[in-house]
Amino acid sequence: MFRASSEAIPASRDVVPEVPFVLRLDLSRVDSAASTIVGTPISCYKCGAFVEDVAEIKEDPKVGKHFVCRFCGTLNIVKDEIIIAGPDTEIVISEPEKPEEETTVEGQDLKMGSLLAVIDVSGSMQGANLAAVKRSLLGTLNSLASNSPATKFGLITFSTEVSIVDMIGGKVHTVPPGAYNSIDALIKEAKRISDGVRLVKVGENIESLRKQVNSLYAQASTALGPAVVTAYAMAEMKGIDRVIVLTDGLANEGIGSFEAVQVPPASEFYSKMGDMFRESGTVVDIVGIESGSGMELRTLGSMPLATGGQMFLVTPSELDRSLAELGGRRVLGRDAVVRLISHPSIRVEDVAGVSRAIESELRESREARLAGITEDTELYLSVAPESKIDADEVPVQIQVEYTAPDGSRRMRVMTKKFKVARKKEDVLKSLDPEIPAAFAVQKAGEESFLGATDAAQSRLQNLEVFFEEQAKVRPAAAAKRFKKAARVIGQERFTLEEEVQAAAAPSAAPQARDAFSVAQMARMRKKSDDLFKDDAGESEEEEE
Repeated sequence: MFRASSEAIPASRDVVPEVPFVLRLDLSRVDSAASTIVGTPISCYKCGAFVEDVAEIKEDPKVGKHFVCRFCGTLNIVKDEIIIAGPDTEIVISEPEKPEEETTVEGQDLKMGSLLAVIDVSGSMQGANLAAVKRSLLGTLNSLASNSPATKFGLITFSTEVSIVDMIGGKVHTVPPGAYNSIDALIKEAKRISDGVRLVKVGENIESLRKQVNSLYAQASTALGPAVVTAYAMAEMKGIDRVIVLTDGLANEGIGSFEAVQVPPASEFYSKMGDMFRESGTVVDIVGIESGSGMELRTLGSMPLATGGQMFLVTPSELDRSLAELGGRRVLGRDAVVRLISHPSIRVEDVAGVSRAIESELRESREARLAGITEDTELYLSVAPESKIDADEVPVQIQVEYTAPDGSRRMRVMTKKFKVARKKEDVLKSLDPEIPAAFAVQKAGEESFLGATDAAQSRLQNLEVFFEEQAKVRPAAAAKRFKKAARVIGQERFTLEEEVQAAAAPSAAPQARDAFSVAQMARMRKKSDDLFKDDAGESEEEEE
């Protein structure tokens, strides 16, 4: 789960300026720790680092039991029971507040979770689009009923009006249109309605859910912004894991509209909603259905960007696949916090795969909140010495705190020791090029998504050249890995160039710009395993 680009960290910035030292966190394995502890392990009162080895605790006639923190050098007196967090440990901070629900049927584990679908039923959805939505949503519900029947489901629809559907009984509650121009008013009304609305377990209620989906029909305009705020209020109130927003048109009613002057502007509104969803611990996914008119997915993309969600642009015939993929994605943890504890001179330089707000938090405090952890969440942190490191070895500890699906609060603690390298070769001889390559690809996706395509291409080209140069001087086995990394980076750079040209073409429709935004979001979410497994040139290289 926790890997680094090299076994040795540079002692100073000028040791290996060409390639960053990167920490890779595969958070999809957050619940697979080597050992589990119920209780509170011994930790430093100043920096919060957990003791990894009982040998760190010393006995002194004057001081008593104590340890000196390996990270910040603080002297800590030990008075409590000695509980040690090993190099890879899961800590159960608190048990579920409510009795655990039945989660097995005939020995089968029922994967719990909650899903809120926010469905566009505006006039543009009439016909094939709405028919595809119904078919795909039914397919997703049927799959959940078979494979994850304990999943709780809720439904919001929007056209000119926003409606919350009570999944037991089917009563439709309309959010008063008078509230559609104010976030606060929408939250107040949505929470008032949501208080009497129930989410239901898919497995136990599949027949009534099918009836609700089949009853959907297209109406008028697109109150997307008010629907997003309604979904936020409901998600915060009921602790919903994931929200999937499905639309085919440009928001044109109420707050968040793209067709009138708004206060705040649409871009600020959706960015703010992304931050609010992140704080509430809800992952947001966006599915856009191609319509030719465009949906401003770059702006809407600020919500999945902030929360670790996905974004798709599909035709009606492709909708089944995207909804099935999203419906099958488990949220392994909600309301997550990632902490980096390291030598005082080591700072976070850059972060990939997350929003600028999360990156800023990690840089400033080495701690950031994530909306949730899914089965494809991967995080990269580029770290570097702020000043020269004098020690021969430094420890790095990662703490990932989260609320598990059963409601318990848990923390995954992982600690690694790194040699301090004062020579370039000492870093490069154990360098794993896949990790900085994946970091660069994700950063290039972020930069191009935000409009800095020149910086994205330069980043990829510089790393590609460096890997090619290393391949020429490395032993055969290492050279092969550097060649492969250079090839993968080159493929990404070429594809990015094609995407830029397609989106910038004079004849490019708004839909082309939407497709570009979706492609860059996907690049930001590329895991290293996925990036390298599809390398087309590998077999040819091996034959040579």
